[in-house]
Amino acid sequence: MKQEFIESVKHVLATANESVEFFRTGDEAKGYNKIVELIERIQIFITKLSGLNISQEDMQKYVLNINNILIELSNALVNRDGVLISDILEYELIPTIEPLNV
Repeated sequence: MKQEFIESVKHVLATANESVEFFRTGDEAKGYNKIVELIERIQIFITKLSGLNISQEDMQKYVLNINNILIELSNALVNRDGVLISDILEYELIPTIEPLNV
C-alpha cells in the first residue's frame, strides 16, 4: 500500500508540473487537458492517503488543505486564468504534496 501511495504522489507531482509548463509556455489547451488528468490523479492520491496509518485529525487537515487549493484552482479555471492556474499549481499544490514524495 505504501508503494502505491508513493507512486500516486509521483504521478500527481509530474502531472501538476507538466500542466504548469504548458500554461507557462502558452499551450493552454494541453494545460487544461493535464488539469483533467491531475484531478483524476488527486482522487487516487486521496484514496491511497486514506489507506495509510495516520491519525484521522491529520488526515482531515491535509485533505481540507488540498480541498481549499482545489477550490482556488476551480475559480481560476472558471475565469480561464492560465497564469493563476499555473501559480496555484506551482506555489500551492506542488509544495503541499511534495513533502510526501519520499
